[in-house]
Amino acid sequence: LGREYQLMHLLGGFICVAGILINTLSDVKNNKVGNKDDVERHVEGDMMAICGAILLGLEDVLSEMVIKHYGSLDELFFMKGFFGVGISLLQLLIFEREGVMTLFSNIGNEPCELSTRLVFLSVYVVFQFMNVVGEVHFLSISEAALLSLSLLTSDLWATIFSVVEEGILPSASYYASFLLIVVGIVLYESAPSPLEHGTQQQTNVVDKK
Repeated sequence: LGREYQLMHLLGGFICVAGILINTLSDVKNNKVGNKDDVERHVEGDMMAICGAILLGLEDVLSEMVIKHYGSLDELFFMKGFFGVGISLLQLLIFEREGVMTLFSNIGNEPCELSTRLVFLSVYVVFQFMNVVGEVHFLSISEAALLSLSLLTSDLWATIFSVVEEGILPSASYYASFLLIVVGIVLYESAPSPLEHGTQQQTNVVDKK
């Protein structure tokens, strides 16, 4: 994408990654497991989370590339909607068939009524749609790196829910982790936007032509 990141950008990103590592290590420490199977499952879960984060970051970069170099917002919305729905339905049929059947079952021992479950599902779909629309519009005016760093703060809402609804208080390391992430984002934003360098490069190319 023709970006030139300065030292402050790299420092901000490094501090955010340090915050993630502190949170991960705290989770491992607070969930000590004894037998080998539990350890393997824990490591497998962490590896899957890392792979998911890498794929999510790659998706943001490719989305920004499509918007700014190969298409438009409307094209990206269509591709995300068409292929996203198709791939999700395929995954449901392969991996979550029993879960879907349980969701729509009505045999009498469910924790809530079928209508309530459908309302929750509909609300989830609406918010996911709003999330995709918001991210795409953000990428049209900003960049994928800042989006990925900013999304690291989304755990705050899960923490608030855990405290209010579940009565689970986060550990001190969580606050340290969250503080590092916020500091990293502030440092990243304090430097000149890397978009300016990309725009300048494109202008120079056009001038040469």
